[in-house]
Amino acid sequence: MYKEFINRDFKRIWLYKWDVLFGNLGFLIDSLSTLFIIFVLTNFKNGIGGWSSQEVILMYLFMHMALSIWETFFVTTMDIPELIQDGTLDVLLMRPINLLLQVIMVEIDEEAMVEAVIYTVSFFALLIHVQGLNLLVVLLASVLLLTTLALIEGIYLCFSSLAFWIKQVDGVTSIYWQLIQLADYPMSIYPKTIQIVLSIIPVGFMAYYPVSFLLHKIQHPAVMVMTILSGPLFFLLVYHTIWKKGLQNYTSFS
Repeated sequence: MYKEFINRDFKRIWLYKWDVLFGNLGFLIDSLSTLFIIFVLTNFKNGIGGWSSQEVILMYLFMHMALSIWETFFVTTMDIPELIQDGTLDVLLMRPINLLLQVIMVEIDEEAMVEAVIYTVSFFALLIHVQGLNLLVVLLASVLLLTTLALIEGIYLCFSSLAFWIKQVDGVTSIYWQLIQLADYPMSIYPKTIQIVLSIIPVGFMAYYPVSFLLHKIQHPAVMVMTILSGPLFFLLVYHTIWKKGLQNYTSFS
């Protein structure tokens, strides 16, 4: 069923080929300019926070690989407040398909597709360059990517589900989006208080801890297990509490 939804959405996308091309080009230029600034800064200072230039760039690529993949396939999670407010959720509730799956399947974000491909290829190419061609490392990186995707989806599902009780959640989502920008850099450059906050929120589990394991900067087994499980557990917690509780209390605005 998901494959059918994707096929139909690609037909929609290819109706506007130039829009897709220039949209992806704009996002790519913006991302590459940020990456270039990070490279210049870390090279000039010979790395930051005990991380070399390559290691900082690897973490940046991992974070933006995860974000761009999430934006491509799951960004419609952020449309939940609008679906609630305009009554579209009523229509989706009548269908014999999981509601969240319907929200996710409705369309993909074509403006993030090229960005996702480039970040993914760049990340794994640099990882192999730094760590050598090690299939176990590549497999671990793939698992950590999946847990980061689950974590990001859980966070935005949490914020979007607040719309069952309050009409406007854009402010909260915008604030958190700004905090996520801190994940582009190693947590070791921030004061201890900020490090604790980023671990609780949990921005640190998106890129810092996963890439730290890949680079053998953190090797404690308990922290590694916690990092791998953080995404799926957080998503399931949000799904079975906030999301389902919101659905139970849902009444249409229309």
